[in-house]
Amino acid sequence: MSPRRRPAPPPVEAPEVVLEHPDFQHAHDVAVAREKARADALARLLRAGLQGLGVIAALGALATYPVLVWRDHQTPAAVEAALPASTNWRLEQVAVLIAMVKHAREVEGWRQAAPAWTPRARLAADRARQTEAVRAIGDFAGFLSGLHAGQGGAQPDLASAARLLRDAADTVDAEGALAAAEAALQAFDTRAARREVEVAALPTDLVAQAALFADWMRTASERVGGPPIPGLAGAEAFAAGRARAEVARRLLQATRADYAGLLRAPGRAGALDAGLAALAVAGDFDPPLVLELADDNPTGAGHRAALAWRLHQAAAALSVLGTTLAEAPDASTVAVTEAHDG
Repeated sequence: MSPRRRPAPPPVEAPEVVLEHPDFQHAHDVAVAREKARADALARLLRAGLQGLGVIAALGALATYPVLVWRDHQTPAAVEAALPASTNWRLEQVAVLIAMVKHAREVEGWRQAAPAWTPRARLAADRARQTEAVRAIGDFAGFLSGLHAGQGGAQPDLASAARLLRDAADTVDAEGALAAAEAALQAFDTRAARREVEVAALPTDLVAQAALFADWMRTASERVGGPPIPGLAGAEAFAAGRARAEVARRLLQATRADYAGLLRAPGRAGALDAGLAALAVAGDFDPPLVLELADDNPTGAGHRAALAWRLHQAAAALSVLGTTLAEAPDASTVAVTEAHDG
């Protein structure tokens, strides 16, 4: 017989042991508070860091934007463009026109097309200076078109360039018009080099140019020296007056090459130097800030009045130049090629 198995004893449930200590709850609360304090401190540190970065970025933007405006203001204007590298130009004045148009399009960039938020959009005076310079270039191209008119009337290339430039001066998107005007000016000079256009350097041409530039200066003087102009319009009028003087000086300088044979006489050369000097005084008058002052201000007249006086003096000097050229005894016709060779 096998021994009887004893039944397994029932499981004994262990009693729940609760550890109680008088400081346990306090220690738990302290630990939670410390953890929360560390999290809050980290959050404050992150917020302070982000705010600091925002302040630094804002200060950087505030400091950088004026620098960008200043840098764009230092971009040479079209009237400061160097002549093209080629020396095969038939007419130096046409080469000057091409250089200024090319510079306005490729180097300076058309300022009217600048978005409102960009630094160059803040430079209203520079925009006015460029616009007036292009308008003056167009006016002179039209003048040359009539000056070198043949039996068929005004030269079509020059007339086209004049129209394109005048239209571009009043257009925001002027890239195409400026490029087309540059091509038209180059086409005229090419035709002149091939003797497809009769080009001669006459004393009457120089007299007409002196009269044209004198009229530019008188008109600019009246505009700049008119009644007080509020806001940026005064600075724009000031810049436009300077632009006319600068374009006239560049073109008058080119007559030394195109009309060299006619300018050998001492009286003519001296009058030309005086006209160029007067234009330089007006064109180089560039105060950092154009101030509008009353006529009875003890510190002197405002900058617009000062420029108007300089433009008036330039007009007088150019009138003297025209008179000198008209009264000179030598009235012979000199071919442009002979003038260059001389």
